[in-house]
Amino acid sequence: VKRCLQSLNYDITQAKAEIITGELPSIYADELAIEQIFSNVIENAVKYLDPQRPGEIEIAGTAYHDEVIYAIRDTGRGIKPQDADKVFDIFRRARNTGNVRGNGMGLAFVKATIRKMGGRIWYDSEYDKGTIFYISLPRQMKEEQSDDL
Repeated sequence: VKRCLQSLNYDITQAKAEIITGELPSIYADELAIEQIFSNVIENAVKYLDPQRPGEIEIAGTAYHDEVIYAIRDTGRGIKPQDADKVFDIFRRARNTGNVRGNGMGLAFVKATIRKMGGRIWYDSEYDKGTIFYISLPRQMKEEQSDDL
């Protein structure tokens, strides 16, 4: 997560976003895959902040017996209920993207990668208030999962 935030530093600064990082539990998994997952979700959180109000992104995690659930909360534009079916589909973007750059591949890639790792992703959102993306990953990948990545 630190590397993701460093690589997104310019965008975070331009958006005047405040980043709050809680204690993040460790997992044993493909490092590059984890970095790509967090980079995509955090980059979206930054891109979709509402420029009319202060932006805040909070990254936290909770460890359970066999899984860790990470939460990335933002005070962005939120996702309209009628766009819920587009969020994880490839090449499909929500209606309120405005002038935000992108081609609609990021979250589709994230979902596929997380699924290969034996995890899941979902979100809660309130339009014009913000979104929380949840990422559940096993605390330790099985050998056959790591070979697929």
